[in-house]
Amino acid sequence: MIQHGKYFTIHCGLMTDKVSAVLDDLKEIGEDKATMAMIGETIVVSPNDRNKVLSYCEKNHLYHIETRLSSKIPHLLT
Repeated sequence: MIQHGKYFTIHCGLMTDKVSAVLDDLKEIGEDKATMAMIGETIVVSPNDRNKVLSYCEKNHLYHIETRLSSKIPHLLT
């Protein structure tokens, strides 16, 4: 799924140079499951090594939020 999102982002011209550079850096450290979210300069990563990603973010002064994926079926929050 992430690879499809990355393909879409690149070919639609949505990816900024900054996001492209971060995705390239992440790929260099072995984190190839990353893509740009469709709003703003936001990157979504499903890390192979959580500590590598956190270290990269801290070293490069990138704001980051860590969350978990839900295993529940999609539902609306009201």
